[in-house]
Amino acid sequence: MKKNNPNITYKLKDKPKEGTVHSSYGEIAIDLTTGEIIDVFTEDPIWEDWARTISRFDLEEYRKFYDDQGEQETEFDILDVGHWEKNTFHPPAANFREQIKKDNTTLKILRRSKGKNDGLLR
Repeated sequence: MKKNNPNITYKLKDKPKEGTVHSSYGEIAIDLTTGEIIDVFTEDPIWEDWARTISRFDLEEYRKFYDDQGEQETEFDILDVGHWEKNTFHPPAANFREQIKKDNTTLKILRRSKGKNDGLLR
């Protein structure tokens, strides 16, 4: 998957259409408009089966929570974005978000660490 340069400001027509949700078990390619899964990348068949039960990620809530001012995120930690499995909503991990509120610098590190929680939840 093509990665975006964080130093580039995108015009509306140039904004990326795909993003990645990172986990320590693998990555999920998603549509940035709908939050729907495009593909799953992992070596763990059990995690892949679980990931494919997700119908979509709640990017609207994520953007509201972080007060997105037009800079569209393309990389997400699985703990930081809610999702629907079948008809059940699973919210973001509250303790993960609390840690981010305490230290916004941690957020920047996490977003660049490809889903590793860097020990925040230990």
